[in-house]
Amino acid sequence: MVLFEIAKERYKVYALGRDGDDCDLLDFISSLGPNRQKDGDRLLALLERVSQNGPPRNTDISHQIRNEIFEFIQGQLRVLWFYEEGKVILCTHGFLKRSRKTPDREISRADLLRKSYLETKAKGPLMIIEREKKGIP
Repeated sequence: MVLFEIAKERYKVYALGRDGDDCDLLDFISSLGPNRQKDGDRLLALLERVSQNGPPRNTDISHQIRNEIFEFIQGQLRVLWFYEEGKVILCTHGFLKRSRKTPDREISRADLLRKSYLETKAKGPLMIIEREKKGIP
């Protein structure tokens, strides 16, 4: 498991990845078609603001879903995430929400990724891929 740097100000915002080329969140954002690209850009801007100011208190933009899993919201786009020690936010993945309730399979996926992250971290430090090296806008 590796961490992809999304933004690094007061809070560090990372996306979880399997290797240096495979990041579910970044792949999701880059796969958005032209009709959803503005929401993708707004989502990245939201993550930048989160890095500067911390998670928003506005529940229309961010709220707790279940246990340690939270959700960022931009239009129909969702990003599930969790806190880490210090001011670190780890995004698990993004998806397009099509119903009123966040699907259980998406929450379970985020929870499994969180557990995998914690197990991997317990074995030693994780590699961090800096924003410039991945080509994140």
